[in-house]
Amino acid sequence: MFEAARRLPGAQGASLAESERDAFTHSVHVHALILIPLLVAPALLTLTLRRRDRPEETARNDRAATPTPVTD
Repeated sequence: MFEAARRLPGAQGASLAESERDAFTHSVHVHALILIPLLVAPALLTLTLRRRDRPEETARNDRAATPTPVTD
């Protein structure tokens, strides 16, 4: 990555190295801005769908946990 900058003399090499660093940092930021919504959206969708299913599931569990009287 910095090999070309090392070959250049003084200020030119430093300038190229700084540009390479800035380009890398910018690409990391761009990727983060793209990937964060792509990761958060499915997580929110999962939470939303689980909350919708929860009342029925709770009602089913309550019925199953209620003891049934035994008659002889």
